Amino acid sequence: RMRAAGILLDIGIVKEAEPFLPNLEEAKAKSDYAALNLIARHRATLARKDKASAGKDALPLAWEISISFLNDTKAPAPARSEALFRALSLIPSLGDSRGKDWLEKTFKDPKGGGVELLGTLGTLTSLNRENPGESIRLEQLKTQAAAVKSILSIEGVDPALWSGVFTLFARQWHQEATVTQEKDQKNSRRNVPQFDPFGNMFFTPQQAEFQGGGTRPIATGEMLDCRPDDAWLAIVEPTTRNQCLTLAARLYLKVKEEDGALPLIGEIASTRRDEAVSLVRETIKVWAQNHNPNEDQNYRQQYMYFYGYNNQAGSIPLTRSKQERNLVELAALVKGIRVLELGESFHKELTDAFISCHSQAEVWRVDSIEKVFGSSDALDAETLASMTARMRLNLAGLWPNPKLQEAFKTKRKDKELEEQILAGYAAAQGMITRALEKKPAGAWRLSSQLAALRFEESNYRSSIVRDNNHSRVKRASLDAL
Repeated sequence: RMRAAGILLDIGIVKEAEPFLPNLEEAKAKSDYAALNLIARHRATLARKDKASAGKDALPLAWEISISFLNDTKAPAPARSEALFRALSLIPSLGDSRGKDWLEKTFKDPKGGGVELLGTLGTLTSLNRENPGESIRLEQLKTQAAAVKSILSIEGVDPALWSGVFTLFARQWHQEATVTQEKDQKNSRRNVPQFDPFGNMFFTPQQAEFQGGGTRPIATGEMLDCRPDDAWLAIVEPTTRNQCLTLAARLYLKVKEEDGALPLIGEIASTRRDEAVSLVRETIKVWAQNHNPNEDQNYRQQYMYFYGYNNQAGSIPLTRSKQERNLVELAALVKGIRVLELGESFHKELTDAFISCHSQAEVWRVDSIEKVFGSSDALDAETLASMTARMRLNLAGLWPNPKLQEAFKTKRKDKELEEQILAGYAAAQGMITRALEKKPAGAWRLSSQLAALRFEESNYRSSIVRDNNHSRVKRASLDAL
């Protein structure tokens, strides 16, 4: 009967599970901890799903059962861990001072019973590290995180007195996160669509994708949800703190969430510069992948635009407004990186990101470059030369291609396209000329790019209409080179 009740709770059929529950008084008399946990779980779940059916006594009963054997040394560690997690999760819903009073009584004194309780939890988590069932390991990590949050919320508690226990919990999260980093093959934590037997769509969290034997990893998103936060890490031993920050940043980048990684990199930068530089490079790479309008995004498939297939969804052209939003976000990223003061320009990575966030059919504009990097004449010669070299390639071979323009549905006529290309050459040359007036270090890079631009522009003009100055311009450009 208990097994039947457990199965019904697992699949969300809560009210119908009640007839299969064990008798509460018998469970107390026999110290049947599994039965007590099952009853408490049922009352707590029913109160969340259907308050009217549960009645006003459901939550208090679940609470009383959960705390009744937390300090019972005869109770198995897994049973106490389950009860502790439930007790901590019920505190906000009790609506009175019982939860707060219990927290203060149990955890305010680091020499009290709370230390033994958390020690049992830590030992259990450590012992289950090789347990192939990731759901059990995840619940224990969640319990640890909930315990830390609850203790830190107690008024008057001295966090430093709990440093040893919290450091142990942080290390256990780091060890589990290392498995996730190495084994979970998913690169996103977006909810994925599922369909019920009647064809209705619903969304569920992604599970870890893993091939091979051994311990199954916990999903990256789940690990990030229970990671040590700033308040927790503030009282953790420094080496463990840095390890957790670094791994959390890498997990964010693993699931393509660079916004979550950058603040953590800022904390790492003060003590581990080389690690921070490596993470920044990866952050820029992830940003470019997320904002590349020229590649299909797996989470924007045609099927997801509406019910069934939508043939137009795959051919929606990139709008100027989307490109402008990309540039605004890239400018914010550049600003955030510069604040770190790592002594690196990241010119190659940022140039690649700038290129990636543009439509392949759009000629770059000087104001776009300056919006991201600042005044073009203030850019260092290497960055500006690198960007100009890429611009030359596009001006010569990519942007003039009518098939590309057709593919991106720009609807430009030949004359309009010619004007765009010539404006691009003029803008690039003007940008370099202004920069050379400042006599920057490495000016030779800019001079060679300027000569190449003039040579290639002359070639383009002569391909449109006969140009009597073509030979002279080419000769002058080659001499400059």
